[in-house]
Amino acid sequence: MQSVKGFTLVELMVTIAILAIIATIAAPSFTTMMQNQRLNASTESLVTTLEEARSEAVLTHQNYIVGLNSAATAPNISWTSPNDTVIGTITDTSNNKPINQITYTRVGTPNINVVIVLTNSNKSKRITVSPLGNITVS
Repeated sequence: MQSVKGFTLVELMVTIAILAIIATIAAPSFTTMMQNQRLNASTESLVTTLEEARSEAVLTHQNYIVGLNSAATAPNISWTSPNDTVIGTITDTSNNKPINQITYTRVGTPNINVVIVLTNSNKSKRITVSPLGNITVS
């Protein structure tokens, strides 16, 4: 008998079925990973914007305002999430009231104690701006 090299149709069908099962198991994990990456990118973008506003306030000796999703003009900075699925809220920690902007004074300190929460469908990140202007993410 002659030896035939290759795969049979049954072997190929079993392989495709196994790959389909693995893909079905991996899809939800991939979706969650993509949502987390979008939240991380938005957080990094906002922290960079806050640091930029603080630096500009000190360099130019004038107040700089950072607003979320607002149309700001110089010397103000408007930050909009690069990902539509991420929502940001700013809270004044002294009275727990929502606000829409942060003002950095000419010495680089914010005018109020601020917590910014960025949220997507399954996770949130908390950005805290200290009275000295230091930024921490948790």
